[in-house]
Amino acid sequence: MWSPLPGPILRLLRTALRDAAVVCGTRRATYPSALPLLRLDRAYVDAGVEVLRCGVVSDPRTRAASDHLPLWVDLVPRATTSTSP
Repeated sequence: MWSPLPGPILRLLRTALRDAAVVCGTRRATYPSALPLLRLDRAYVDAGVEVLRCGVVSDPRTRAASDHLPLWVDLVPRATTSTSP
């Protein structure tokens, strides 16, 4: 079971990955879907992608489909720099 509380898994994620919503500045609660109060769901990305936009889908269908609201992320791969000839 995932726990949003600080611990070894969360520390490991934060050392190698970035929270897409923090990058975008659009953190929103996702649980419970009927009246979101907690931000339990996250999308993590590494340095190989650029996050363009992200958010939470909240409409009657998504609230009925699950007790968590779905996330969406628009991203593009970053150009890699090659040092080989």
